[in-house]
Formats: sequence, structure tokens, C-alpha cells
Amino acid sequence: MHTLLRLSSTLLALLELTFPAHAEGPPSADAGFSIVLGDRLGGSGFGIIGHLEFSKMFQKTALGGAMGAEILMTLGYEQFAGKDPHGGKLTQGPVNFDLAFGFPVKLFTLGSGTGATSLVLGIGAGLGMQHSYGYVRSRILTVLGDNRFLELMGRWTPSEASNDWTDNTGLSLYEGRVSLLWPINDVDLKFFGEYSTGTRTRIGKADPTTPSEWPPEVTTDFQSTWRFGVGFTF
Repeated sequence: MHTLLRLSSTLLALLELTFPAHAEGPPSADAGFSIVLGDRLGGSGFGIIGHLEFSKMFQKTALGGAMGAEILMTLGYEQFAGKDPHGGKLTQGPVNFDLAFGFPVKLFTLGSGTGATSLVLGIGAGLGMQHSYGYVRSRILTVLGDNRFLELMGRWTPSEASNDWTDNTGLSLYEGRVSLLWPINDVDLKFFGEYSTGTRTRIGKADPTTPSEWPPEVTTDFQSTWRFGVGFTF
């Protein structure tokens, strides 16, 4: 936890030196831990994951919104039963690591003060133990009061933008998360629950006798997991 906090503070300082902060909103970074439960490739399992998330708007857009940068990282332990039928050595654990960098854009804000709601949409790319990938990420932020926010987040990775380190396969993943940013005894905390589901698409080998046809594809279930956690925001 201490390492994650130091890393997030360093990243925040570097970016704020490069770009003057512009948009007001919830705390720009949070670091904490979570518990993961669920199923992957037919095997049940669990994990204990540390996380770091940084997102801040730096530049106004021509339409009155704002654009910025985000860094998303997880690191921890996880273990799921069974083996990857396609030979992925770390698909089922024991190491969880994922690092992504993206570019969010705040499209608009409805209202002001308590109840004000903003829509943020962004794209990015990441690298982890499961795969290398591109993603689309959306966030809806609603102000509940002083330093109190509700956040709905969705992230999608299509199989075409994924390489899962095995032969001709990619992961199509969907993540949905509900977060509550709420101070307790002057400590800014973020509580969240997240659900992730996905499939794996395997592209077969082309038939040299019929080059005009696309290689066959086979889609199978990859994972269905729940993640619950808490973090410090700053």
C-alpha cells in the first residue's frame, strides 16, 4: 500500500507540473485494495489485489468540456482452479498485474452544485498478465455533496483489440463498477463493487484451398468475477 501511495503521488506531481490542472471534480487519485471472487475458464478462485487509479483533466476542449490523462494499475495475488486449455501460463494466477494508460474527455456536465452530473468518455491501451489490449472507458460522475460523489464506470475491450499471449486468440471483456466517494472522520475514502465478464475468441487457421473465406472463429466463456474494495482518495 505504501508503495502504491508513493507511486501515485509521484505521477500526480509530474503531470501537474507538465499541465496545469483545469477541471474541478472528485479526487484525482485513489489507492487501495480489493477482494476478487468468481470463475475463470471453468475454475473458481479468489484474489487479493492492490490498485492505483489516477485521472485528471488538464485542457479545455473547443466544445466546453475538458480532456486529460488516466493511469490504471492493479498488482496482487489471485488463483483460479484448472489450467488454460490454450497454454497461457499465468491465466489462472498466481500473479495479477495490469497497467493501462488512457485519454479521457469530459463531454459535458448537467447542472451545478449537488446533483451535477458529468459524462466522461475515453480510450486507452493496457498490458497485463491476461493480455495486451485497447479499451473504451466511460464514467458518469454525480455530486452528492461536499467531497461526496457517486461514480458509474464501464469499460469494454473487444477481442479484435486484444492479444492474450496464446495462438490467435483475443479476449472480449466488459467491466461495470459502482463507486461511492465518501469522507469518514476527515479521511476521503472510495468504496466500490465491480463485475467483470468476458469471452475468448479463437481464430482458426486459414484453409489454403479456399483463400477467399475467412478462417473460422470459436468463442468460449472466459471469466465471470466480482470485485469489492476500498481505497484512499487524494
